[in-house]
Amino acid sequence: MSDYFRNFIDGTWVDGSSGDRIDIEDPATGETFAQVARAMPTDVDRAVAAARECVDERRLIGMKPADRGRYLVDMGRWMRDRRDEIARLLTIDSGKTIEEAGWEVDGCAGYLEYYGGLAPMVEGSYIPVGDGIVDYAIPVPFGVSAHIIPWNYPLDIAGRGLGPALAVGNSVVVKSPELDPTTITYIAKAAEEVGLPAGALNVICGYGHDAGDALSKHPHVNQITFTGSVETGQKVLHAAAESVIPSVVELGGKSAAIVLPDADLDRVTEQTRWGIYSNAGQVCSAMSRL
Repeated sequence: MSDYFRNFIDGTWVDGSSGDRIDIEDPATGETFAQVARAMPTDVDRAVAAARECVDERRLIGMKPADRGRYLVDMGRWMRDRRDEIARLLTIDSGKTIEEAGWEVDGCAGYLEYYGGLAPMVEGSYIPVGDGIVDYAIPVPFGVSAHIIPWNYPLDIAGRGLGPALAVGNSVVVKSPELDPTTITYIAKAAEEVGLPAGALNVICGYGHDAGDALSKHPHVNQITFTGSVETGQKVLHAAAESVIPSVVELGGKSAAIVLPDADLDRVTEQTRWGIYSNAGQVCSAMSRL
């Protein structure tokens, strides 16, 4: 297992521009087990510039949709082949059980395979408006799509967002959570292994107040996807509104529980765990069967 994880920008693994690193702790022990290169606003600029160049050069947009889809399917299969390795790392990184971590790997792979299969099925439409007039609609990608990922299901939520984005020709910049960023790098490794064009997928790790803020405010980002707290979501939406950037946000607290004095604490622990992870776990299990 690696003890140092770099950012993935323009098809290359790179250190952060400042040289700083973020310590990654095992929540079971509180001990640092690895470090990740800390992305700063300058690194966000590099990642967005790489994504923008990919769009401008039409590396994905100009490709046959079936070929785009094939990349995603191959990425999903690559991750399935390494399920146990990725699940073990996710357990150490996030603190979830090995069973739940395995579901999450399956879910991420399932999203990539599912949206890869849908890629050639996105079609336009002909609109009849009378003789002598031709009216039709052609779907086009947004361009550069930014994804700010939370800690609770980092791998699954990253796959859920970047899968459809890449399937239709967007390029993507993913800001992984600083609490558990390691397994998202496996999506980048999968992209590298299958030959996804440079700049199509960029993965960076940094703190929300600098890297996340810079990404949500970046003038060359065309769409934002964010999952996290209401407070941070408000900041993302405010920044997006300033530039009129379409955004998808998933906000809220995480499965609060009330424990009474006569509660069976063993059952409380188990049920609270399922309260946090059950919905996402069901989604992961469903995706793994697609």
